[in-house]
Amino acid sequence: MKNIALTLVAVATLGLAACGDKTDNTAANTADYNTTEDNTMTDVNVAATDASSINAADAALDNAAEEVSNASDAVANVAENAQ
Repeated sequence: MKNIALTLVAVATLGLAACGDKTDNTAANTADYNTTEDNTMTDVNVAATDASSINAADAALDNAAEEVSNASDAVANVAENAQ
């Protein structure tokens, strides 16, 4: 009998809690959403900057390799012309 009474009290308590006043978390949720959006935009911008830096470094390496190849060809031409 005690178990049934305790169960009824527990169910009644949960029912009352469910019917209680709801707190308005709109401001907190909006602030959280805005913070998340700002952090996401920062991450995207940093990734884009990193990609640009990688592309620039790749282009610089390609240019340096081409210059080394050109210098090597020039040395070969000088050696050939010296014969």
